[in-house]
Amino acid sequence: MNDIKNKVIYIDYCINAFADKYDLSPKQAYAYLYRFKGLDFLDECYEAEHQLSIRDAVADLTEVCKNNGGNFFWNNQSNLLFEEDMKKENRFLIQSTVQKLVMLLVRDYKMSIIDAFSTVYNSELYERLNDLDTGLYYQSPLYVYHYLQNELKTGRLA
Repeated sequence: MNDIKNKVIYIDYCINAFADKYDLSPKQAYAYLYRFKGLDFLDECYEAEHQLSIRDAVADLTEVCKNNGGNFFWNNQSNLLFEEDMKKENRFLIQSTVQKLVMLLVRDYKMSIIDAFSTVYNSELYERLNDLDTGLYYQSPLYVYHYLQNELKTGRLA
């Protein structure tokens, strides 16, 4: 489980570093990296990539996505999930919760890491987790996980 945990943390860190570099929300970065095979690259090449600097990893992701049809045409002012005044502590709490949710899905549902990230980032729960008014971002990851399990079971967040 430690190998999986390290891989999940590394992939999540790369998603967020990519988001920061290109002024995207983590969800936008995830969707782009998923669509243009950046996440597959990180998963397959983890052993080599995690030994490089994060700057090199983001450069490699950019190149892999470009080679798979990706281009950057975003408006730098459109950051849908994280408003400018969102504190880094809040983002860290959300990022930590996402990592734990991914690890729990891998363990409990035998998902691949990439499928687990996809499940989290495409869930209604993720939208609520990023809505600071819900306060969900500062709840325990296990508490949040129960909501995700319910969403997986029923197809909606209760």
